[in-house]
Amino acid sequence: MIYIFEEPRPKTLLSEWASGERLPCAWFYFWNVGTSLQNLQLGLLRSIFYYALSKYTELITVVFLAICRFIS
Repeated sequence: MIYIFEEPRPKTLLSEWASGERLPCAWFYFWNVGTSLQNLQLGLLRSIFYYALSKYTELITVVFLAICRFIS
């Protein structure tokens, strides 16, 4: 998986496929000698959310309001 992530050809092909649209590429590696969070899907989801919201800050308000509606 590290090879695929670091290899430039998939990114080039995906950029061509996206036809100029934004193409986020988040990454996460399950790590069996790491913390328990690094072994769980929850860690994967947190990592994806962190990446997406740090790259696309305009989504923070949308996600926050959706979470607030879900909780209440």
